[in-house]
Amino acid sequence: MLYLAFVSSIFRKSSLEELRKIMKFKIVGEFNNFLVIDSRSKNAHVKTAGLALVYFVLPLYVNGSVSKDAYRESILRLLCDAAVDKGGNMKLECINLNSKTVYSAKDLEVWEGRRLEKLGYAIDMEKEPVTLVYFALLDMKCYVGHMKVADMPRPFVNPFRHYHTQRLVSRSELKIEQAFDEFAIDGVSGVAIDLGAAPGGWSCYLARRGYDVIAVDNGKLDAKAIRECGVKIKTAKGGRIGTGDLVRGILHVKERSAQAAGRLKVRGVSLLADDMNIDCSSTYKALSRYSQFLDSGGLAIVTIKCITKYLPGHARKARKLFSAGFRIRRMRVLPANRQEFTLFIEKK
Repeated sequence: MLYLAFVSSIFRKSSLEELRKIMKFKIVGEFNNFLVIDSRSKNAHVKTAGLALVYFVLPLYVNGSVSKDAYRESILRLLCDAAVDKGGNMKLECINLNSKTVYSAKDLEVWEGRRLEKLGYAIDMEKEPVTLVYFALLDMKCYVGHMKVADMPRPFVNPFRHYHTQRLVSRSELKIEQAFDEFAIDGVSGVAIDLGAAPGGWSCYLARRGYDVIAVDNGKLDAKAIRECGVKIKTAKGGRIGTGDLVRGILHVKERSAQAAGRLKVRGVSLLADDMNIDCSSTYKALSRYSQFLDSGGLAIVTIKCITKYLPGHARKARKLFSAGFRIRRMRVLPANRQEFTLFIEKK
């Protein structure tokens, strides 16, 4: 059985070690952190759902070469060969790693989707899909798979999807956007505290989602870029900062996190966010200091920086530290993470 696997490129060695602990496989195709693997393991996508480094593993049912002269026609033929049920609404996801072509993944999804509709397949973007159909293009080969959405162990997030469809304050904004997708954070709002907020990408994203954001950083926020994203930003004055000082946007507390904590007199914070470029122990101290403001059961999204590329040791240390005051919901290396991983935790 062939599978499509996406692993961390920076922690590649650790990723393959993690995957080999639960299944035997051989690599039959690869492009950096994208693998086509052959395994006798059944339901590998379920077995790998909770792993930290392996982003996803999905079954493949059809593969074949793509003709340069009839590129799109070759893809359409393989999609039809996959024998997807025409009875339910489906969604197309393309992962295009063919550097020799000028077609974007989005263009191929639209073009092939239109032609599949003419062949009797149901593709309605306004309805929830019953089936996810994915096709990966690698070295002029096309691999096709499909799954019932109800059978997927967690929501599928295409790691090659261009998240930056709108203006970003900074690249780091991709990390928190992917965290909300990966951890299926939805319907949460209220007050959020963003530690190490400069230049403001995380704060801007949270504000656009409806949070009243307290951005804590001694550095400058990119006020111009934030305003161009349609978010209001204000700098906090001296003295205590209470709930009445918050704005429908971002309130910048221009101090180091340790000093700023003494000024805050807010309660009922629903989310802590931390992307500070400091070591794991210092990150834990900062989160512990600010957990006093969190509601019971309040959430935190935290990136943990790794000194080396061997992740298991860093992961063990993070679990040991954070489990004292938080319940660790998930630990995941996201596509936008570099030499770091993301914790999704909840206050005990």
